[in-house]
Amino acid sequence: MAEAIMSIVVGRLTDLLSEDAQLLQGVKDEIEQVVTELMRMRTFLPDADSRLHDQNIRILLADVRDLAYDAEHAVESLLVKTSSSPGKTMQWINTWKFSRKIKDIQRKTCLLFNRFCDCNIKSTLETPESSGSTHGTPGMLKRFHTFNIVQPEIFVGFEGDVDRLVGHLVDEGDGCYPLISICGMGGLGKTTLAQKIYNHATIKTHFAGLAWVSISQKWQKKQVFQRILICLIHEKKEEIFTWDDEKLVENLLHIQQKKKCLIVLDDIWSEDDWDSIKAAFTAENSLSKLMLTSRNVHVAEYVNPKGLIHQPECLSPDQSWELLQLKALSPRGRFLHIDRDF
Repeated sequence: MAEAIMSIVVGRLTDLLSEDAQLLQGVKDEIEQVVTELMRMRTFLPDADSRLHDQNIRILLADVRDLAYDAEHAVESLLVKTSSSPGKTMQWINTWKFSRKIKDIQRKTCLLFNRFCDCNIKSTLETPESSGSTHGTPGMLKRFHTFNIVQPEIFVGFEGDVDRLVGHLVDEGDGCYPLISICGMGGLGKTTLAQKIYNHATIKTHFAGLAWVSISQKWQKKQVFQRILICLIHEKKEEIFTWDDEKLVENLLHIQQKKKCLIVLDDIWSEDDWDSIKAAFTAENSLSKLMLTSRNVHVAEYVNPKGLIHQPECLSPDQSWELLQLKALSPRGRFLHIDRDF
């Protein structure tokens, strides 16, 4: 049932893109991206539809249907408003509101993909040959189930930082850094910078496995270890939930010694937090890299004094103004010109 509904919505959106191309010209890329993600989501639905006896999956499929209908309604509503609201100002407002809705849909899409992983729902794109290591290539981990981390839609001022830190992470020379820390006050953009690095094409090519986990103020050690392992060896998800702390640590250390992985620990608050989990990240001769973000530079120094500690600078007045316009005044960078001399 869910697969049929998704097929109908994807077909409808594809038709609208073709039939009303001129009215949707300014947001075509956003809609096409949503359609692509819905098509990918559709590949999970045959397996999910076959397991309707599971209440969690029934709830998940209801949320999938709601997401599909939300995407269809957003596009159709924009078309109605665009055709009946002449004037550049109203057109701009309609487009801005639409982009806000699309961003929310993209956020929900990422969460749904993670729930597919949690429920061990298989995609039709997965073949028996690909169920283990990637195409049998030595040293490679399957990438398909890496947890989705939203790509920052708006990014200002840290482009050079991204290139520099990506370069350090893929460096395998004798002087390379096994740990990179991004530190600074709250709201500086640490997590956004880390997300940009995590989603970078060079990172995805270089590392066999990627894992992201948020620590923050409320967290549980066992869940942190489980989430990382599920990202890296999803085919063992059922086993992972049965492992005790010692088994989880043992497997994390083994993976880091054998595979090139990037593990991101986002928002570590204290030295005690690190002490609680450090046993899982002290593998000798590790092939993997760690990246952490923290508000406290002393935490980064405590974790590894020899690691690279990056402290992003605050945006300049011009960059801050650009960011404000992109966030508050316009979708996709097409902002209005407003005189700053007030």
